[in-house]
Amino acid sequence: MKKTIMSAILAFMLASCGGNDQDQEAVVPDNLYAVDRFTGAVDAESTFVTPYVNGKIYSFDENENLYINYSDLPIFKTEVLRQIITPDYFLSEKSAYLEQHKYWVGSRASFKNDELTYSLSTDRRNPPLIMSWKYKKIDVSGRMIREDSSNPLHYIQWDSVAQVIAMVLGMPSVANNVFPQGSECWQKQSASSSQEYIEFYPEQIAPHVEDTQDVVRSGVWNNVLWTEFQRQEGESALANIKLEIEGDIYWGFYHFKNESLIQVPDQLACDFMNETAFTAFSDSFSKHKKVNEALNGNGSK
Repeated sequence: MKKTIMSAILAFMLASCGGNDQDQEAVVPDNLYAVDRFTGAVDAESTFVTPYVNGKIYSFDENENLYINYSDLPIFKTEVLRQIITPDYFLSEKSAYLEQHKYWVGSRASFKNDELTYSLSTDRRNPPLIMSWKYKKIDVSGRMIREDSSNPLHYIQWDSVAQVIAMVLGMPSVANNVFPQGSECWQKQSASSSQEYIEFYPEQIAPHVEDTQDVVRSGVWNNVLWTEFQRQEGESALANIKLEIEGDIYWGFYHFKNESLIQVPDQLACDFMNETAFTAFSDSFSKHKKVNEALNGNGSK
């Protein structure tokens, strides 16, 4: 009888250990949140009274797939409109539309130790392109939301008229809203990939340098000619790789296998946020929008 009881206990312990391993394997990363801003080829200030914002949620599933769910139709520079070419091939597997503004982005996806990794498949003859970004996690609790240079509130100028309207609308402190306790964000530090590649977009949605600037180098990948132009001071964020594919012009960015990203000292730039921080941003942006609409009638030109 004692032997039977001990055997049962041992079996239960082994089953428990096995279950824990299974649970660990099934851990799915929490959602990540971000915003896309206007990146068109025209001046946003002359086109939009209310800044363009498209919220997005990065989610993972138990099969290590990565998805992005946008709050609106993606129309400017963003992951699902990105095209990629390597020295040997185009990526044949692009972001797949699933449902209302939700897209599949990559496989073998993970977010561990503040590092996002996922794969983009090519075809069976070629290995996948593995992409990875390292982030710095920052507690932003108590910091002003508009301090984040990655969101449009950072660039909105408040004058005395706007402040009066905010008070009339019952939102006197909207310009100085802060992130609540528990708010976290991640700031991109470096990037790596399994091979060099160029990401590119239609020229209408990717601000770029002038093609009259000095040529740095050029190449032919997969029968596509690309040319790299010299950036001028203040143009580090502009696309400087020009490609012509079947008569259409595209602009993009060249990526080496390992890249350290430029950091502006003492500047907060949230590439990702947790749900708490994103909810606070969304609420603050909604209030800014109401003030803006009151200033400009219905908010459109």
